[in-house]
Amino acid sequence: MNNAFSRLWRIPLRYAVWLALPLQLVMFWVAHRGWVQYERAMSFAAPPTTVSEKLSSFNTERWRYFTRQELRRSFYRAVAPKLVADDLEFIELMIDGRHLGELNRDLPESGKTTFFPAVLNIGGRSERVKTRYMGDNHWHWLYPQKSWKVKTKAGNPIRNRRLFNLKNPPTIGVFEDEVANQLATDLGLISPTIHPVKMLVNGVYAGLYLWWDIADESLLRRYRRMPGSIYSGDGAPFDSDDMSRLFSEEQFWKKDGARNAESAADRRDIQMLIRAINDDSPQAFRAFADDYISLPQFGRFTAIDRLLGGQHHDYSHNHKLYFDPYKGKFEPIEWDFAFWRLGERKPGIDQSLNPLLLRMRQQPEYELAIQRELHGLTTRVTPEWMEKRIRGIQERIRPALESDGYRDARLSGESSKMRLPREHCAFYSNKEFDREIDNQIENYGLRHNWLGRRLSDSVLKSHLVSMPGTDAVLSLQSDGLVGQVVEEIVVTTAATTVSLIEDRNRNSMVDDGERVVAQIAAVDGVAKLGVNELLLPGLKKVSRGNEYVKLYGKVDLVPAPIDYRYMVQTSGAKVDSVAVKARNAVTGKKVEVEAVAGWIAAEACWSCHPWDIAVAPEPRTVVIGPGDIVMKESVHFGPETTVLIKPGTRVKLAGGVCIEFQGKVLAEGREDAPIRFNAVSPDRPWGVFALHGQGTAGSRFQHCEWRNGSKAELRAVARTGMVSIIATNDLVMSNCFIGRNFVGDDALHWGYLTGGQIRDSKFEGARSDAFDIDISEEILIERCHFVSSGNDSIDLMTSKATISDCVFDDAGDKGISVGESSRLELRGSRLNRCHIGIEIKDGSFADVDGETAFVGCTTGVNLFRKNPRYSDGGTLVADELSIIGSKNTVTKDKRSTVNVKRMITTKD
Repeated sequence: MNNAFSRLWRIPLRYAVWLALPLQLVMFWVAHRGWVQYERAMSFAAPPTTVSEKLSSFNTERWRYFTRQELRRSFYRAVAPKLVADDLEFIELMIDGRHLGELNRDLPESGKTTFFPAVLNIGGRSERVKTRYMGDNHWHWLYPQKSWKVKTKAGNPIRNRRLFNLKNPPTIGVFEDEVANQLATDLGLISPTIHPVKMLVNGVYAGLYLWWDIADESLLRRYRRMPGSIYSGDGAPFDSDDMSRLFSEEQFWKKDGARNAESAADRRDIQMLIRAINDDSPQAFRAFADDYISLPQFGRFTAIDRLLGGQHHDYSHNHKLYFDPYKGKFEPIEWDFAFWRLGERKPGIDQSLNPLLLRMRQQPEYELAIQRELHGLTTRVTPEWMEKRIRGIQERIRPALESDGYRDARLSGESSKMRLPREHCAFYSNKEFDREIDNQIENYGLRHNWLGRRLSDSVLKSHLVSMPGTDAVLSLQSDGLVGQVVEEIVVTTAATTVSLIEDRNRNSMVDDGERVVAQIAAVDGVAKLGVNELLLPGLKKVSRGNEYVKLYGKVDLVPAPIDYRYMVQTSGAKVDSVAVKARNAVTGKKVEVEAVAGWIAAEACWSCHPWDIAVAPEPRTVVIGPGDIVMKESVHFGPETTVLIKPGTRVKLAGGVCIEFQGKVLAEGREDAPIRFNAVSPDRPWGVFALHGQGTAGSRFQHCEWRNGSKAELRAVARTGMVSIIATNDLVMSNCFIGRNFVGDDALHWGYLTGGQIRDSKFEGARSDAFDIDISEEILIERCHFVSSGNDSIDLMTSKATISDCVFDDAGDKGISVGESSRLELRGSRLNRCHIGIEIKDGSFADVDGETAFVGCTTGVNLFRKNPRYSDGGTLVADELSIIGSKNTVTKDKRSTVNVKRMITTKD
């Protein structure tokens, strides 16, 4: 060995240079690649106008840093293990090299301007697609591992998707968005599908990617939502105070979806929202939010952000909103929960605020709802659950990641340390991946414990002051982050009875209309008043500092105390003492109430005092009829109102007049005394008879008749049916008559209805569809007769229904239309002289029994794919199918399936 080294030491210099040349070339190449990456990072951060400007910014330390990064990547790519088969899906993109050159020609503009043709090999099939790069941020397209947007061929969606992304994960952990997406899905939020895949580009393994759905109409349909407005809030100019104008001016919200082509340019919904956010009146925002915002959905959305330390839904970007055209409410679309900030803990609990969240937190009841959702999450998503979930992803993606020589991730710390103008992305090792996993698991445990402490932060103080006479004033101060539920107030007194009264205006007097909370007789000098009083603390604004004002604003919200006051009245004796028993309004645990001798009143805080919000109306019942009633103006009944319509009531409505109910309706006529709704003048149709919301659950209609109605828009909801029933359950109509309607599409319309039944009823002369059913389930239609519908007798969209013993005569188009992932059981029915007896399309399924007959139809059954957002047509299943006297029996396209065991056909 020594001999060999000695000989090597004596080698002539010219041979030594040649021997070391390969290593020198490698080092030269790596140094060159380091320079390219360094120059790319610097040029992108501040594009130079001349070569001299580039050279003047040269920094040896930075060059060495990027060279080391390239050396690490090059070495790993040389020794990386071969890709192995596992459970992760393979997706291969084949694109012409010339098109790749065009995409890379002048990034970022060249990468995102034009879609180029390509072939996508997926699920064992080759699909022709178009593709380009995607992503506003440079980590999606500046580095070798690009993020792709894929557009499918018109009429040939992939997995019911017209568009989807294949994204380069921007973090070392990779798992963050997949976990957050699953949590959002479990909570019922509209959430894009996100899962890891192995990506090949032109036969070369490009690395581990994330399949990432687009927030579009297809996503809404998968979540059983009616197509409606989808808005993206992602960037806006800044005002003179360096604040984003996104939440102050609606034009910066891009409209990505609409109910139909006619409404694509209609922006009234987002205009309403932006106006409400910028209205200075908390009461006005409260009224708007109660009507137009799905508060439970926003509560769940915010709870996930709090659980994971989300900081991405800020003042300027990463917002997606859906406005449901049937429910008339905004919902959040779960989007981009990446970059958990588990280690950073803000005193106000939200890592990031935005103007909409600020306005919601200004209402203590809304804040309580978010806290309760968060508590439910912390109960379910324990550190043990999270570790199991993350370890499962780690194990699943590890083989694909180990073979990925292109992997990179944002390195904020290194970018700051190197004083780079922007964050850059760099290769990370297997050890760094494992360390990131371990750190995230550990930090989630710490955050989970911290959230538990925050949700236990509930402080209640009490103070008793005797008044002249027998009254006393009980002051309670709610403090901390979480409010309290007062369950019992124990009063010691020699009086025989004790009353507790809310002093809502806090003037230490009993005023007219103030509510008696409880009243009880004292026993042995003690009165135990059982109560259920919710006391909530407030919030005040504090300066957030100047860090990232453009994204995170200038203020944070921290807890602030709120005072509540009660009058204690007795029957002729002083109040000796009061003891208060309470529990945490979120966790339910006991709160120790501190009785204080010296009272320090709370200062006014930024959030509203709950007692300054108008009290919800008391439940009431309104009786209509019997006899003739003329309505010249529209009428609205709130959710607190139950309406009882008497048998024999005949309502005449003037042109355009509507009746809207948000509470239960009991309209139970008799055969000899039906309830009728008709127009004052037949040539001036009235508007709509509308039920809206869960307050209408349990409504009943019997022996009711509707004629000569039309359509209307009520509180931003387009009502297409003369009788329109939306977002409710447990509804029954029997022995009813639905006659001709005008202008609008539908005679009867049900949307978002669960558990709806209609029996022994007749539909006659509908202008278009007689009965339109959208996004509903557990629907039963039996013994009904449909006559001369202008279009379809029954139109099902994304619904599940059973139709039994019904007759369909002379439908202008379809007797029954089964569309867009609907499920139908058709039993013992007869379809006579319809243009098409039944049409099954767009991923829908119909099971038809042998007692059903199609008689004299132009086409008995038609199956096809109509909507290009669906991959499949229709499916028909029947043991026996009877089609009599029809020109065509069954017609289908190649995407549809017919499974009929026995076909009975005649020309008679």
